[in-house]
Amino acid sequence: AEYMGLHPEGEAVCHAVIVHPPGGVAGGDALHVQVEVGEGAQALLTTPGAGKWYKANGTLASQDLHFNLAAGSSLEWLPQENILFDAAEVRFAADISLAADARLAAWD
Repeated sequence: AEYMGLHPEGEAVCHAVIVHPPGGVAGGDALHVQVEVGEGAQALLTTPGAGKWYKANGTLASQDLHFNLAAGSSLEWLPQENILFDAAEVRFAADISLAADARLAAWD
């Protein structure tokens, strides 16, 4: 089925919710998010709740973001907060490519 997205700000900006493991992330888990924003497109991405990172038991958990924004595009990456519990071992990484006039507003 084709994803039509949410458009609470009108047709110009597509909102999407990225659903991650609802129980949380533990050692050995790896989350990869790859986003391509086409020329002139506008998108807002968020999560439905806080990311929960649990005890690692000596095994690293990770989150890798890969964003590629084409000319004239914009992306808002606005996930909910992360909660890191005792003994969590987490690596966060981001690879972001912006065309000269692309715009990005982000936090993590």
